[in-house]
Amino acid sequence: MCGDSCRGSYVSVFLGVNQMSLVKAMQKLQSATKMPFGHPYNPLLFLLVVLPQKAYLACLRWISRHPTAKAAALHDKLTYYASGYVTVVAKPDS
Repeated sequence: MCGDSCRGSYVSVFLGVNQMSLVKAMQKLQSATKMPFGHPYNPLLFLLVVLPQKAYLACLRWISRHPTAKAAALHDKLTYYASGYVTVVAKPDS
């Protein structure tokens, strides 16, 4: 890939900004109602936070394996000005 951290595209910045507000809203709901809205098994949290991040990372891995694809060219254009960074943490193959 591109080392331990890669420049994030506008997609990663968009995900981070929008998901932060959703997580904050879940935390406020949890504090107000004493119900576990911020729990990892909350399906809404999974669908709107975890799943999009997993999809973005899967796309990022695919792009890194296919650097000549049109998707890689689009990603390069979107990373030129983006200020976000993506850190990919993976278990070593053993």
